[in-house]
Amino acid sequence: MITVLSIKEAAPVLGVAEVTLRRMIRKGEVPHHRIGSLYKFTESDIEEFFNANHVSARKHRYEGAV
Repeated sequence: MITVLSIKEAAPVLGVAEVTLRRMIRKGEVPHHRIGSLYKFTESDIEEFFNANHVSARKHRYEGAV
């Protein structure tokens, strides 16, 4: 099963504030999925962001996020 995170859930995993994550979405800096007016993130979106930005040290924060 695929875990899907909201902005509120994904922001701490990425180590940024919610407002910063929204800004990153607008700029196209972080992979995401838009469902209507909602933005969602999958584990592969988070991994893609970490790999593209060489932020492997924060990757462990995803563990346990729901």
